[in-house]
Amino acid sequence: MATIAVLAALAVDSGGGWLVSQARSHGWTSPVSKQVAVLTLAVLAHTGALAIGSNGFVAAFLGGLLFGQATKHRLDGPVEFSETVALFLSFFV
Repeated sequence: MATIAVLAALAVDSGGGWLVSQARSHGWTSPVSKQVAVLTLAVLAHTGALAIGSNGFVAAFLGGLLFGQATKHRLDGPVEFSETVALFLSFFV
């Protein structure tokens, strides 16, 4: 099952990271849209892995690592939006 989570993370976050890099290089993004993309790709990896019967946590974690490798740059400014949402969601855990 963990192998399927790795494949889900690879598909979603490597592809998503490449798309964000392409959008950034063309000037189609803003700092807020990049922050939303990070959160959205993590949720997509998690949900996709759960939908195919795999471990969502593994997919989201590995997806974050793969996204960082695929973008090959740091996001502009702090990722306050993503950190705030993560803190809010951690209250429910």
